[in-house]
Amino acid sequence: MRDLRRVRPDLSLDFQGTLKSAFTGLLLGSKERLGFAGENLREGAASPLYTKRAAPFDEGEHVTRKNLHLLTLLGLEPGRPLYPGIRIPAQAQESLGKKAGGHSSRRILLNVGGAWKTKRWPSPSWAKTALGLKERGYDPLLLWGAPAEEVQAWEISRLTGGQVLPTPFLTLPEVTALLEGSLLTVSADSFPLHMADALGRLTVGLFGPTPPKRNGPLNPLSATVTSGLECSFCFRRECDTMACMNRITPENLLLRIEEVLTKGSDSAH
Repeated sequence: MRDLRRVRPDLSLDFQGTLKSAFTGLLLGSKERLGFAGENLREGAASPLYTKRAAPFDEGEHVTRKNLHLLTLLGLEPGRPLYPGIRIPAQAQESLGKKAGGHSSRRILLNVGGAWKTKRWPSPSWAKTALGLKERGYDPLLLWGAPAEEVQAWEISRLTGGQVLPTPFLTLPEVTALLEGSLLTVSADSFPLHMADALGRLTVGLFGPTPPKRNGPLNPLSATVTSGLECSFCFRRECDTMACMNRITPENLLLRIEEVLTKGSDSAH
């Protein structure tokens, strides 16, 4: 923070919309502090700390479009979101090859983690999905990030009788290389889903507490799966039943995966 204060920026944009993020702009000494309208903030108390506020935005739209909407305060008119060019270091590609084995054109990544407990899918459901993919001739691989996710990944592997294995620990560049080289990624609303989407890869997202219309993949060939329960999209990080995730079935997920792969194959020809 001290280093940033030496810069004393003329302008700061707060995409977070919390009291903490708004106060950060103030502490930095930014003359102009741009933020969302009060109704679009995660914490309404942040509003007085901005010097300019964007016009109200429809929260039913995708969060990417919401963030781009903040740029209207700079006189910019956001257009269609574009996929950035993400350069993956050759060193990451090389080290990934040593850690995760050779390349497989049939590899499907199953990211078992989720920052929120309410975004996690039960291990038996992951295992049944993994075995279903094996039966269909695909090469599923269990991806994890945090230590608790590694524990679940090995639990899932045991439920498959060791037929499907977790990745070793991977660095962020190595994970990116793995996502880029996979046929498809299955994930809850978390980093691997969005990074795979940013790389232009096919994804299928599992959504419970967050709405796919707001947080889902932007690739039109990708898809999402929900349980359809009325209590879904509550944004809660704690839940006694976890019903919105638990009621997503492996059968429905496998069907959606096949649909996405078929669309992806058709678009490539």
